[in-house]
Amino acid sequence: MTTNLSTAAQQVSHFNEGTYSGIQCSWFREMLITLEGQGTTFLDLSLEARHSWPNGIFHNSRYLQLVIRDGAVQCIAKSYKLPTFRKSKASTPEQVIQVVNRYLDRVAELEA
Repeated sequence: MTTNLSTAAQQVSHFNEGTYSGIQCSWFREMLITLEGQGTTFLDLSLEARHSWPNGIFHNSRYLQLVIRDGAVQCIAKSYKLPTFRKSKASTPEQVIQVVNRYLDRVAELEA
């Protein structure tokens, strides 16, 4: 099976126009991967600014990696310093932003 990389790059850059820009964290990246016509969104979030990551490595920060698929938001990886992110239902980007910001507010409360 051949892949048209230029089309895939256009889809990712089009999706990265700020769909999830309402998330209240210091750094985030969103990616859309389409396999067999079904899109899956990946979000990488860090609670620390990029310049403050130990050794400049994302996984050394307080990070969270989420996958958005089939109306659900699920954590696939996180820093051991963060509490558990429970799988949540969210069918629109606004609902995803609300779910993630609610989690980040809970983290901030626990750290205070």
